[in-house]
Amino acid sequence: MGFENYNKLRQKDWLCSCCNKTFKTRALLRAHKKEVCINKGPWNKGKNKDTDERIAKASAKISTSLMGKGHPQSEETRKKISETGKLRKSLGGYRFGSGRGKKGTYKGYYCDSSWELAYVIFNLEHNIKFERNEKLFPYEFNGEQHKYKPDFIEGDTYVEVKGYYTEQVNAKTKAFPYKLKFLDKKTIKPYVDYVVSKYGQDYIRLYE
Repeated sequence: MGFENYNKLRQKDWLCSCCNKTFKTRALLRAHKKEVCINKGPWNKGKNKDTDERIAKASAKISTSLMGKGHPQSEETRKKISETGKLRKSLGGYRFGSGRGKKGTYKGYYCDSSWELAYVIFNLEHNIKFERNEKLFPYEFNGEQHKYKPDFIEGDTYVEVKGYYTEQVNAKTKAFPYKLKFLDKKTIKPYVDYVVSKYGQDYIRLYE
C-alpha cells in the first residue's frame, strides 16, 4: 500500500462523533473536539432510532438481548427473575439505591439522592428530629394494588423527597392516611441552599 493510500485510510479513522468531520491525525481531532464540539453534547443528542441508523441498530440489539433471542433463559433463571419481581412488588417497588440521584450514607442515614442528603444535613444541624421511614402503605393505581413508602418521618409528619409529580404519585398522596410533606424542586430549595452555602456545590463529597 502506497503512503498516499495509507494516509487516506488513516484519515477515515479520525472521525468526530459530534459533527462527522474527518481529520488526518488524532491530535487534530482532539483539538477540534475541545475547541468546537465540546459544548455540543453527545453524538446522539436530538436523534432517535427513526432518524439515525446507528441508534436503530443499537436499539434493535438491546431489544433482542432483553427479549432473550439467541440466549434462551433456563427454567432456573426464569424462576429467579419471577421471585425477584414478586419480592420487589411486596416491597412496594422500593429498593435502596433504585433512584437516579447521588446515593450514599451520611452519619448513619442512607440517602437516595443529593436532595435527601441536603434534607438530612439541614435537619441534623438544626436539631430537627427525624428518622428514615420503614413503613409501607397500600394504595391503588390503574386498578392494581401497590405499596407506598415515604422517605422520612419528621415528628407526626411523613416526608417524601421527589423531583417530579406524576399521576401515580398523586394516587399515593391521595390515599395516604397521615400528614405528608412533599419536597419537590421548589420546596427542597431552602435545604439545598443552606447546605451549598456551607459546604459548596459538591457537598455530596460528605458521604461516608
